Amino acid sequence: MKLKEIGIAVVLALAITLALNVASVRAITGDVNGDDVVDILDIAAVAGVFGTHTGDPTYNPAADINSDGLIDIFDLVYVVINLTTAL
Repeated sequence: MKLKEIGIAVVLALAITLALNVASVRAITGDVNGDDVVDILDIAAVAGVFGTHTGDPTYNPAADINSDGLIDIFDLVYVVINLTTAL
């Protein structure tokens, strides 16, 4: 399998997993920085701590949108989804 095909497969797997987990996620605002607006600053806040988890000194629980203890692609996607609906 070529690297591009692997990347596409990974993205599709993440999208499917996200779709299956949406029902178990609490109400999502996406407002990570608490300014009552979902915008690029919230995306930057999640990106800035991407890959951290509970116990890491830079872990930000506000950026862990789905409260799974890991700031990952799912948290970033939740913010982006709310960004597009807030416009």
